[in-house]
Amino acid sequence: MELISDEKLRMLAEEHGWSIARARGYVDGENFRRLGTVPSTYALVGIDDYGLGFRAGYFERTDSRLTRSSTSRPAAEHFPSDESAQAVSSMS
Repeated sequence: MELISDEKLRMLAEEHGWSIARARGYVDGENFRRLGTVPSTYALVGIDDYGLGFRAGYFERTDSRLTRSSTSRPAAEHFPSDESAQAVSSMS
């Protein structure tokens, strides 16, 4: 695994407004993803800053998913109406 200095962790944390633990988790998550290493259950479900950072680094996202495009739909179109939700529940 790539070792990162405390100074680089501090700079990463400051850049993103994270704690040091979250920055360390992010770097570890990226390393696990790149190396194809299976993470521990703790890293996948932990709710502390390290776990949040780990998952952010491990589960790679593309820029297109992180930014809204100019052609994206309004938020109201992303959620089903009450009528369609009732129709789905009556089917089950």
